[in-house]
Amino acid sequence: MAEVTNELIFDVLKQIQTRMTHLDDGQQEIKGRIGSLSEQVRGLASSLNAAHTDIGNIYLSLDKLDQHVHRIEKRLELADHPAE
Repeated sequence: MAEVTNELIFDVLKQIQTRMTHLDDGQQEIKGRIGSLSEQVRGLASSLNAAHTDIGNIYLSLDKLDQHVHRIEKRLELADHPAE
């Protein structure tokens, strides 16, 4: 069995320290990516909410147009009469 010396222990500890540094760097990179993804998701949610609002406004406009057309048809007596 190899003799355990202070030098060997020191070398192993340096390797562990180097690996820990690489792990810390990787963790920071992952945190940055998650932060970026989080911002993108918030942007998409905002866009989706805006689209929902736009669709609601379109439905309101169509409803108003439908009411106008219905009134015009009544005035012009163009309303559908049941066929006999």
